[in-house]
Amino acid sequence: MDRNQRKMSTITRGTCHLIVGGMTAAVCVLATPSVIASPLSDAAQQLSPGSWVELGTQGLSPSFLDPGTGGSITYYSDSAAWDPSSRALFFIGAPHYEAAKFIQYKESTNSWSSLPLTMRIPIHGYDHNTIDSTGRILYHRVSGTDETKAYNIDTQQWTQLPDFNSGYVQFAGGLAFFPEFGGSGSLVFAQGGLGEVHRYNVQQGTWTLLRSNLAMGNYHNFAEYNPVRKLVLFGGGEGSRNLYTIDAQGTIVTKSTAPISLGIHDSVTTVDPISGDYLVFSGSTSSFYIYDVANDTWSQRAGSFPLFSPANSPAVAGVVAAPIATYGVVMFIKYHPNATKVYLYKHAPGSGTPVGVRPESPTALAVQ
Repeated sequence: MDRNQRKMSTITRGTCHLIVGGMTAAVCVLATPSVIASPLSDAAQQLSPGSWVELGTQGLSPSFLDPGTGGSITYYSDSAAWDPSSRALFFIGAPHYEAAKFIQYKESTNSWSSLPLTMRIPIHGYDHNTIDSTGRILYHRVSGTDETKAYNIDTQQWTQLPDFNSGYVQFAGGLAFFPEFGGSGSLVFAQGGLGEVHRYNVQQGTWTLLRSNLAMGNYHNFAEYNPVRKLVLFGGGEGSRNLYTIDAQGTIVTKSTAPISLGIHDSVTTVDPISGDYLVFSGSTSSFYIYDVANDTWSQRAGSFPLFSPANSPAVAGVVAAPIATYGVVMFIKYHPNATKVYLYKHAPGSGTPVGVRPESPTALAVQ
């Protein structure tokens, strides 16, 4: 295990505690609040490739994610969505057949809050949250229905997309917004059972069935957009290791089978916004894999990782992820009845692609 893989920090405004190989060192940011833009930007800027940080936020607790039933809205889910313009993260989910919640994290206040939700109660969040950050629309597919909802971030209003009128409706597929697919972008929806891939053309307002009979699990499928490689990776579900990509021309390519089971409840799959590597966390083996989609190769990262300690069952239960391209990191929200936390992970070198003026760096950093 190398030094970076063993490093995890806990950062709040002005100070942090660095944990290196079990030894704690005091790390103090010597800067005034007017210089430090936010705890999120401070934490991200201090991370080196391969390192993790626990981000202290306001308002996140087990009770905030648990509507009172002993579960979490992050169960049976794996994706939240980051809006770089408003510097906010959005997530919709629900415990099993219980009340759903629509929540957001605001970088400006470093806090969590609930937003109004006017839709049918979904069974869970699954991989049904995705965002068009240019059009400023959050999309959510309502599990167990043929409904896909669109939330306008500016007006805070919901609308419903046309049904895709498939003869088969999967309650737990994978939804991803693909900005390069079509004039104003497209949604890609992958659903098992019939192994279908559907496309919603935002400009035309129409659904099209692209392929069927692809080998996937019957449900719990996923779909993740890659902003570096300009493609969507999809597949998995119910123990399946089958993977596919779709590019901006609609070409679907079969990839090599994964070394672990993929899909909701089996894994959390997200993407590094700098390198374009897919980051895959296995619930059954408590392991971290990196998938290089350009070369179709897998590698396992050695070490221990904060997502797995303390452990849920399976290990990724209650964990959702969102790439934060603004700072070149990935944010993870982990529910645990005794340790609900937010983590940032830095995978590759690079500073991210901020919208607007990038926050100033701290004026000094002292490590003892």
